[in-house]
Amino acid sequence: MGQEKDLLAAVTGVTTICLPDDKLKAKKAIEGGSPTSSCDDISETQEVERDQWGSKTEFLFSCISYSIGLGNLWRFPYKCYDNGGGAFLLPYIFFLIIAGMPLYFLELSLGQFSSQGPFGVWNVSRLFVGLGYAMICISFFCAVYYNVIVAWILHYLFNSLKALVLNDYLPWELEKCPGLEHIPENDTHAREHFCDDPSQRYWLEDVLQQTDDISNFGGFQIEILICFIIAWVMVCLILIKGVKSSGKITYFTAIFPYVVIACLLWRGLTLDGAKEGLMYYLTPRWSKLMEPAVWNSAASQIFYSLGLAFGSLTTLSSYSPFKHNTLKMTYIVTTVNCATSIIAGIVIFAVIGSLAKSTGVPVDQVVKSGPGLAFVVYPDAVTKMPLSAAWAALFFFMLLNLGFGSQLAMVETVITAVVDRLPKLLRFKWIVCIVVCTVMLLLGLPMTSRSGIYWLNFMDTYSCSYSLFVICLIETIALAYVYGGRRILIQIEAMIGYQPSVWWLFCWTVTVPLSIFSIFLLNMWFYVPMEYPVGQPIPMWTQALGWMLALVSVICIPICAIYEYCQVPGTFFERIDVLVKPSELYRPQSNSDLKAVNALFERDNHYKLCVDRSIYQSAACEGVEVATVAANLDSSA
Repeated sequence: MGQEKDLLAAVTGVTTICLPDDKLKAKKAIEGGSPTSSCDDISETQEVERDQWGSKTEFLFSCISYSIGLGNLWRFPYKCYDNGGGAFLLPYIFFLIIAGMPLYFLELSLGQFSSQGPFGVWNVSRLFVGLGYAMICISFFCAVYYNVIVAWILHYLFNSLKALVLNDYLPWELEKCPGLEHIPENDTHAREHFCDDPSQRYWLEDVLQQTDDISNFGGFQIEILICFIIAWVMVCLILIKGVKSSGKITYFTAIFPYVVIACLLWRGLTLDGAKEGLMYYLTPRWSKLMEPAVWNSAASQIFYSLGLAFGSLTTLSSYSPFKHNTLKMTYIVTTVNCATSIIAGIVIFAVIGSLAKSTGVPVDQVVKSGPGLAFVVYPDAVTKMPLSAAWAALFFFMLLNLGFGSQLAMVETVITAVVDRLPKLLRFKWIVCIVVCTVMLLLGLPMTSRSGIYWLNFMDTYSCSYSLFVICLIETIALAYVYGGRRILIQIEAMIGYQPSVWWLFCWTVTVPLSIFSIFLLNMWFYVPMEYPVGQPIPMWTQALGWMLALVSVICIPICAIYEYCQVPGTFFERIDVLVKPSELYRPQSNSDLKAVNALFERDNHYKLCVDRSIYQSAACEGVEVATVAANLDSSA
């Protein structure tokens, strides 16, 4: 997608669209030029040109490619298995309707309207600019442990390719079980029951080599450590070279996974015992619905899989033309996302049912729950297909594409945030890239140890769960109540040509904040520490560390609010009035679109956009030296 400076502008939102009278007068006074008119009078030739998606289809597939990832194929199945199968599906769909879709619509529309990223978009209300930093923190923490999953995928991919080239069995197939060579080949019954679950044996004994406790480090698992380093080197090299985002490649990345999933789905449904697994998956266990943890997991999975509160949705939509229909996009992408998760669940539980029947173990006990579930069930599924090594290589190549797609986006977001806040580093961005990737690699090293599965589960539970709720809640309050839900509907009307149903306003003002607050409150009241494996709570010191981790991103919000408050002169209420209302930088990119929006605001008796309420205008009006105003302006740009 175009030039690197435009990607920087999209992610960070530092592109200045226009300057009001007093800012321009201050700058021109220093530069020796003449003042320019206000935002409403600025000519069309002065608008900032910006790259956009080549077509609506490119934008659609880019959103699908971003939203469909390991969250659907890896995280959803094990969360569903941990929380009672069918009992998890009901709150999952419930939260999709009352919270996921409204928030997705909100973030998509906000980015498209302002053509700015997670920092700049909060010119809508500078009091909440800390939300942009909080979203960057979420992306940072997620990127730290996400590459460990990519390392697992690389490990499986290398072994699949090795088996394919050597025309050998996959290492997790029955024929590769240690000791099997001592059983006569004509003793079929003994050979089949010698290793009841070879894929789980391989995962636990060969890949993880798991210790018995989170505090028992156990040394590094060398193969995973090597794959982890390779994964970070690949990420770093790609980002140093520069990622020219192209919507064309998303046609492949968005469609290819469904071809592979369809083949696995067909094979899974034809397995003996699949019915038992599907019954467990689709039949609710009503007692589970009384557990707050189930509702918490369902809600966090919706936010995680849709990419809410990560800042990336705002970035993607900032490249979208002003007139794109974000409502239609919301319906399509969220429905496809939910359907993909459910289909992935069908594949997983069909194979689990087959494993349960072959081993004689109940469905809910046949495999160990947790983040490794997908790495037991998917490998087992491909061994039941003809040319299993080829299918395994194809499947893990697909997972690698999905994993790298999300990982590159998250790391690039963090890197861009660094160079945005320290502009002098822009010319040394390759060094920043190396430093950021190295820091993330070092922080992720404990997850490549023999206790790594505990630490990954720990990061997934605390860094991207509770904090996501708080960020989404404050985001909704800031936009629906402080800025105004009706104003957002008017903005969307200017973009799509008609005002959306009041249902969306009802969701933003009632169902979203109420549901998030209720779930968060219930989980605090009935708090149960993370258990891994099930029934084994983590130690107190790791619980304390987990809550500190969850607070790191959230604490950015009040700190930034206090900082912004201190930068504005005036009484308490004057400062708050300046900070809660949009600055002149929150506006559409095109002046014609701005005039159309302001006409709609005037029609419904709302104040207009692009009115300067900043400290710089107040300072200029009060006679502060022009040099000081211009210096402040330069440092804020």
